[in-house]
Amino acid sequence: MTTVVTSATVPPKDSSTQPHIPHTVISPVATNPMATTPAPSRAPKKPPCCPHPTRMPTLPPHQFIGDEGDYDDESEEEEEVTEEEEGGKLIKENLCDFNPCLHLQRPCPEVREAKGQSCRCPGLTPTSVTPDPVVALEVWGVWPEAVRVRWCAPYSAVSKFGVWALRENGSVFSNGSVSAWSRQASVFGLKAGGRYGVCVSALNGAGTSHTRCVPVSTPVGVETVVLYVLTGLCVALGMTVVVMSVFLHRIWKMQNTHSLIEPRAHTLNNPRLTNEGSITTSITMWELDWDWV
Repeated sequence: MTTVVTSATVPPKDSSTQPHIPHTVISPVATNPMATTPAPSRAPKKPPCCPHPTRMPTLPPHQFIGDEGDYDDESEEEEEVTEEEEGGKLIKENLCDFNPCLHLQRPCPEVREAKGQSCRCPGLTPTSVTPDPVVALEVWGVWPEAVRVRWCAPYSAVSKFGVWALRENGSVFSNGSVSAWSRQASVFGLKAGGRYGVCVSALNGAGTSHTRCVPVSTPVGVETVVLYVLTGLCVALGMTVVVMSVFLHRIWKMQNTHSLIEPRAHTLNNPRLTNEGSITTSITMWELDWDWV
C-alpha cells in the first residue's frame, strides 16, 4: 500500500476576508506493493494572491519618525519670533526721550531737533483735529486760598491748557491759561473752607478738548482758627463776669436784709487802756439800727 499525495484546491468561503490558500488532501490507494508506478507529476504551487501581513516592530517611546525637513516650519517660526522681538527692542531703543507727564516738557519734534538724533516720536493727532482730553488729572497741593493740580498731556497737538475752578453755585473762577509745556498749575483767590472743582482742558486751533475736573476742599486758615479761638475766649470771659456780678450782688443784698433785724453791740473804749489816761467807764449799750436801705 502506497500513499499518493494529491493536491486539491478548496475555494474559500469568503473571498473578501480570507486569502486563497491551497489545501493538501492525503488519500490511501490500494496498489500492488511489488508494482512500480511512476511518481505523479506535482502541479506547480501557485503563489498566494495576497501576502501575509507582517507585524511592525514596536517603537521605543519618544522616538520621532520623519525627515528632518518636517521641522523646518518650527525653526522658521522661532526665527520670525526672534526677529520680531529684536525689532521691538530696536523700536523701543529708538524712541525719543519724551515724557508727556513731565512739567515743562518740550514737544517731541523740538527735542529731536535739539539733540540732533534720528529718534522716533510718538504719534500725535494733527492741529486740524480737536485734541484729546488730559490724562491722570490729580490734586497736588491744597491751601486755604489756593489749589495746585497736575496732569499728563494727551498725544495730540496742543497750543495751551486752560485751568479754572468751579464753585458750588456754578460760577467759574480762573487765573488764565498756561503754556503747552506746563503739566501743573495753581488756582489762587479761593475761600478757606470752601468746596470747588478744579478743571483742565487742552486747546489748539481746531477747538477745545473735553474737560476733566477733580473735586477739592480748601482747609480753614490759621488766622481764621485763631480768630475763632479769641472770639470764644472773649465770650466765655464776658459770661463769667456777668455771672460773678449777679452772684456778688445777691450776696450783698442778703447781708443788707439781715442787718435790719440784727442788733449791734457798741462798746466804749476803756480810758485806762488808752494813751490819754482819762477816766471813763465802759458802757455797753444795746440799740436797734433803724436804718433802711
